[in-house]
Amino acid sequence: MISPAVVPPLALWGGTATPIHTRALAGHRNNFTLLRLALAGCVVCVHLYTLSRSPYLKYLGYLDADLAVNAFFVLSGYLVTQSYLSSQDLTQYGVKRIRRLYPAYALSVLMSVVIGTFLTTAPLATYLRDTVVRFIPAQLLFLTFLRPNLTGVFQHNPVSMVNGALWTIKIEIMFYIALPALLWCLRKMGWASIGLVYAGSVAYRMILLSVSVRSGSVLYNDLGRQLPGQLCFFVSGVFMFYNWSTMERRKHVCAALATLAAVIAHQVPVLFFLEPAAMAVLIVYLGRGVPYLSILSRLGDFSYGLYVLHFPIIQTLVALGLFRALPVAGAIFAAGIALACAMLSWRYIESPFLLGSERRRLLRKER
Repeated sequence: MISPAVVPPLALWGGTATPIHTRALAGHRNNFTLLRLALAGCVVCVHLYTLSRSPYLKYLGYLDADLAVNAFFVLSGYLVTQSYLSSQDLTQYGVKRIRRLYPAYALSVLMSVVIGTFLTTAPLATYLRDTVVRFIPAQLLFLTFLRPNLTGVFQHNPVSMVNGALWTIKIEIMFYIALPALLWCLRKMGWASIGLVYAGSVAYRMILLSVSVRSGSVLYNDLGRQLPGQLCFFVSGVFMFYNWSTMERRKHVCAALATLAAVIAHQVPVLFFLEPAAMAVLIVYLGRGVPYLSILSRLGDFSYGLYVLHFPIIQTLVALGLFRALPVAGAIFAAGIALACAMLSWRYIESPFLLGSERRRLLRKER
């Protein structure tokens, strides 16, 4: 077992830069909470259109949910590295990750089951049997692809799956598991090891995208968006955690160049290898390189709750016909309900779990 404490400071390409983790762990104020909320809001807006298929909401479909998800993975690399280095051992690190991820996730599964009980067109006994035997185990084990639908629920919606947003959570879990090994490689072999992971991830994604284009099958594109293809975003966040202090001296120039590179790479598929690194620079710049914006941050971090809860809420309102009758008002109402549920989840479920863990840690230290 490798204690987080033995992972040494790492400079940019072997230079003498001082890593930022000392200040990060000291609670430096940043805009990451607000940034996560904006990214979750982007995903919600896209799903308002893709789930309702209302032509009045077509403009929301121009937003890029995949880009927002990739940005989430960059943030995960940055922030989970911070969590790992602030943990006493792997057990504490694992417990913290479970407490942050699982409560709201389990709530989203429970919400879907309860909604389905009222909306299913199947006999209730059949619905409950299939839900208990198939749906709930698959969801709680993060194997959502095995059972994405509830029996007789949302069958007449444009999209029938109950919560399509949860596909990223299994990737998050794998990131959490992989991080200690990545940092071990970093300590033993330097940044070359992370560079190899980055290159392998990019190659995997670009090869499958090429196969998807040639074959006309979206399956290969979907496979490219799974774990190996997302590692390049995660390790870019890890890299920025250690090396932002070097870039911070010329942060505006770095951000401008990163924005240009990200835009070009996003438009030219063959240059995709630039996108994760450029996006990481831009994300951390927005989080740490601009003045602190306290708006909404003081209310709590309800971005994760918004992300995992919004999908079944929108699906329910689509099934009830709200988007056919009042599409714009329905979109506003759905977003408002999702945001309210996310805030309640943070206040009564997520935050108590996190604070309970912190209190126990402080009590152990006092003893």
